[in-house]
Amino acid sequence: MKTLNDFLEYLLSNEVIDEISTTGKWSHHGSSIYEYFEDQELTDLIGDSKLRKQEIRNYLKQKANEIFRDIQEEDPDFLYRSVYTNSPNKLKLQDEFGIFWSSNPQTTPCVKKRNGDFEVLITIEYDREIINWKETLRSRIDFLYGDREKEYQLLSGKKVTIRSFELLEVP
Repeated sequence: MKTLNDFLEYLLSNEVIDEISTTGKWSHHGSSIYEYFEDQELTDLIGDSKLRKQEIRNYLKQKANEIFRDIQEEDPDFLYRSVYTNSPNKLKLQDEFGIFWSSNPQTTPCVKKRNGDFEVLITIEYDREIINWKETLRSRIDFLYGDREKEYQLLSGKKVTIRSFELLEVP
């Protein structure tokens, strides 16, 4: 996806709008759409499928422009992921570090329960070819978390170029 029209075509497709309306979530790992409707004082639209879908479409039109602008402005050289580990010295270049990355170097581990004593920031080189653009857009439309996370979802199985491992927190 390279242009704003590409973003709009995908986000405004009936498939995406129907899925959001039916599941009540911006993406499979996203927040509930109800926070948006409550924040905008539009809770009376939630029960009407047609009006709910129209409001989702309106939100996505506006949000697609913001996301496109943000991605152009970010134009990252690197992506970042922070993880917890008990063995920071055993992290290897070929390890699987997940698909959710950020253009924000101040990112934090996105886990409900801390699963290690050390926090490590992993830096990889940004490459448009390793990005799953559809899922990246779905993450970024999230009303609660999309702007803050500056998330890029990687395509599964793509090789990445790791630049560094930085130990951030020592117990």
